[in-house]
Amino acid sequence: MPPPNYLLSKTGFMKFEQCSKAFFLYRNFPYLRDKLDPEKQQRFKRGHEVGELAQHIFPGGTDVSKITGNSAEALLKTRELIEQKCPVIYEATFMHQGVLVMVDILCFENNSAQAYEVKSSLKVSEAYVKDACLQYFVLKNVLPQFEDLFLVTIDGSYELGDELDLKKLFRKRSMKEKAEANLDYFETRVKEAEDLIAQNITPQREIGPHCFKPYTCDFFGHCWQGKLSDQSVFSMPFVDKLKVFEWYNSGITTLPQLSESDFAKPWQHTILQCILNKKPFIDLDGIRQWMSRVKGKVLAMDMEVWNPAVPKLKGCKPFEQIPFLIGLYGEGYSHALFCEHHEDEREQLTRQFIAAVQGYDSIVVYDKTLEVAVLKDLMTRFPEMAEDLKSIQHKLFDLFELISKNHYYHPDFKNNLSLKTLSAVVLPEFSYGEVQSGLEALSVYDEFRQENNPIHKDLLKQHLNEYCLNDCRAVFELLGYFKSL
Repeated sequence: MPPPNYLLSKTGFMKFEQCSKAFFLYRNFPYLRDKLDPEKQQRFKRGHEVGELAQHIFPGGTDVSKITGNSAEALLKTRELIEQKCPVIYEATFMHQGVLVMVDILCFENNSAQAYEVKSSLKVSEAYVKDACLQYFVLKNVLPQFEDLFLVTIDGSYELGDELDLKKLFRKRSMKEKAEANLDYFETRVKEAEDLIAQNITPQREIGPHCFKPYTCDFFGHCWQGKLSDQSVFSMPFVDKLKVFEWYNSGITTLPQLSESDFAKPWQHTILQCILNKKPFIDLDGIRQWMSRVKGKVLAMDMEVWNPAVPKLKGCKPFEQIPFLIGLYGEGYSHALFCEHHEDEREQLTRQFIAAVQGYDSIVVYDKTLEVAVLKDLMTRFPEMAEDLKSIQHKLFDLFELISKNHYYHPDFKNNLSLKTLSAVVLPEFSYGEVQSGLEALSVYDEFRQENNPIHKDLLKQHLNEYCLNDCRAVFELLGYFKSL
């Protein structure tokens, strides 16, 4: 149970900063929140793992969250540990003016207290700073020994050696100057949040760009109900979100209300007509011109990468994109190159890849951004293979260009131009297996690396290979479809 006079947590305050309505719903109608999507689940899991790792910089502490059952108990236990002069406390819990915060790491030395807020990110965002400053505001008012709070992030320049060096992996920034300059701001905002709760009336705030900044709101599904129909202006692709809100706020809420003068580019109006008439737009000349470049023996390719926040392989940096699976699919040919990466196997993978694509004249991918980035990294890492890799890069053709350059659009694509959407619309008989997305593949790969049962491990590997080769097959069959046009 929450402690008496509990008003808002860090999460609640950040929701209040983003949208007063979201904050009110969070406090009073939490069941209206959207289900946690896989990407957020991954982010929370990563944050928890990195937070626990950072505790090892200050070892021997007591974790309040693991010995208490609710916030009221956590407040009492934190006070008790401080009175007992415990030098390090994890998840230390404090409250001031109804604001409840749990500090990742709190350290005492020479009658001075330093707090650390850990983020599993390379960059310091405005949201992170605000979060840290709120904690500073509370600690300054309730902890006499408090000196400073540091925002701790991952240092992107760190490179893993023989052992993980946590002090080099993390970098810290003092929040004291910024927090001290904004104490009055937090005092005011907390009072405004308190007044909002006391009124007990749901704020009538219209949807807007704030629904997506700094994060997509947890109550998106509730507030946007009925606003995302096929005829809504929000279903219009290839248009900046701010422009769409400009239409919406001026009273243009449906696609039929739009005219050619509402668009900056003529082809955007063409896409609108395609949606309204429920017929695909096909630029045959553009498709022919693109297809004419794809010559000779053709191979479809897809790469899957592993990018752990904390590097696992010697010589790697945080969030470095490490290829662990390359799928290849052609006429009568299907092959997957897979790495377990208990040690860095990129050199072996690169040699196998070069050998596997020899004899092919064109290599087709969907959205080549990732593949090009990986190839460039491999060129730098293995200069003796740079020429072969450069040759492969020159053979790359990006099927996504047919969509991004507006040579083909189907109204069923709506705002989603992913390979999965194209496959579902253009290749209705096409289906994926156990793994349905790249994000899921990454999660399965993590599970694979931690699995000890050889039978289950082999099954996970099969699922990953199948997923990657399905992506390749989708690209190859889409290429055939466009060729048939």
